[in-house]
Amino acid sequence: MTNNRQVTVYGVVATAITAAIAVSLLRGVWLDEGYTSWFTGHDVGFARALHDRWMRDAHPPLYYAWVWLWRPVAGDAISTLRLVNLGALLLPALTWWAACSVPEKDARFHRLFAMLVVSSPFFVLYAAELRSYFLMYIWAAALVAQTKLLLEAGDTPPARLIAVTVGTALLLFNVHYLGGLIAGVVLALLVLDGVIRRRWRVAVWLVATGVTGVVTVAGTAAYYLAHAAPGTGHDIDMASAIKAIAGFLALAIVAAPVAMVVALRAALPPGAAVWRERFVVGAVAATMLLLVGFLAYNLAQHNLLARYVIGLVPVVLGVIAAFAARGCERWRWGETAIAVAALVGILASAAYGLWNRRWETNAPAIARIVSDCPTTRVLAISAIPFMQASSPVLGIPGVRDAFRLTYRSAAARYGFTPEVIEKTDGRRTMRAACPTILWVEHRFFAPMYDDRTIIQAAGLTSPVGIKQRVEGKGRLLLVLGSANDGAGRSGGPRR
Repeated sequence: MTNNRQVTVYGVVATAITAAIAVSLLRGVWLDEGYTSWFTGHDVGFARALHDRWMRDAHPPLYYAWVWLWRPVAGDAISTLRLVNLGALLLPALTWWAACSVPEKDARFHRLFAMLVVSSPFFVLYAAELRSYFLMYIWAAALVAQTKLLLEAGDTPPARLIAVTVGTALLLFNVHYLGGLIAGVVLALLVLDGVIRRRWRVAVWLVATGVTGVVTVAGTAAYYLAHAAPGTGHDIDMASAIKAIAGFLALAIVAAPVAMVVALRAALPPGAAVWRERFVVGAVAATMLLLVGFLAYNLAQHNLLARYVIGLVPVVLGVIAAFAARGCERWRWGETAIAVAALVGILASAAYGLWNRRWETNAPAIARIVSDCPTTRVLAISAIPFMQASSPVLGIPGVRDAFRLTYRSAAARYGFTPEVIEKTDGRRTMRAACPTILWVEHRFFAPMYDDRTIIQAAGLTSPVGIKQRVEGKGRLLLVLGSANDGAGRSGGPRR
């Protein structure tokens, strides 16, 4: 039976990885990915990129260096560059290898935890995004599993387990500043446990790891604060930060409904003794400390986006897995039900990732118009023209390049090339034979401007008529013709 359970877990994990690869290759791009792509371009060397770009960003340079190193292999397309995220799975693989040296481990917990981690929507959707958040998520999950193994390993944990834990913590420190907070809290609790149980070797190694991690993070943070351009923050108030944290964790819990039902069987009397297990006490304490730490971060920086707390999700999933493991002792089909729910969750995440086209939402309609009338002019409007000269966003390194690159990446899949407008001083005339398309993405930067203002920003001087208007969340598509043309002329988006 145990071998069958292991095969089931391997199948769930393989399904999740396959889905992540498919979504990575097919999902639409968005602005932050264009930003990462520009940041990791080989137009400059490693040393200059480190000094002029990566160290001046709001995130540590580790992820950018990782993508930069793999870029000659993965290519310049954002869709293939995303695949470098899957290299982060090396640490869970090493954790599995380290677990083989712990004979008294709670195998059911580790099986359930693995399925909860890969079936969470954050696995597939963030693996398919050229940002560092997937690495923070999966390395935090690896550290949670390693913590459970260290607590189960007796007085002398295997050297390989300690080594893998040290490596994971150091990487987590340097992939994101809040990843460093997670690593620091977990290490502090493990050191406390080591002191209580007199496991001095473990305590010394973990203290050294924590000190090293803090020093590296402090160094990169100090450099960033001294050299950062204005505008890299988001001015997030505390109410919004609390709402973001609550929404993110609620999604993580709602996405594991069967596991929650099984877990509740152990969390409520007469099985409430699980609350006293060392791992559960530590995970709950870590969750509370991290929540306080996240809010303190936002109080200091006003910059706590919801995705910044992605590393907390595996800690919460660890608590659910601990209770569900005890619940499965009462319900023999519990683990099977959780595996089936995990597969459904993976497929649902993949479907959403493929459905939500982001900056490519309007690209198919544009491509059809260009195909019908090849001289159609596609003008992609950057948010730059709508900003005041004093706007702090303009100080973000590479923001202009990111808009240009993201538009062109979104269009490349559909076979057309837009003209990206970054200034309002140009003058353009309408073409008689085919329509002119104004394509606006990431309108959040300038939502107050009306259609006429956008047309003027595009520099169109001749009389213009709006033949078709398609508006979505943060995006706008205007199909224009001469004001003297009949409104029924073909070439508008087919809906």
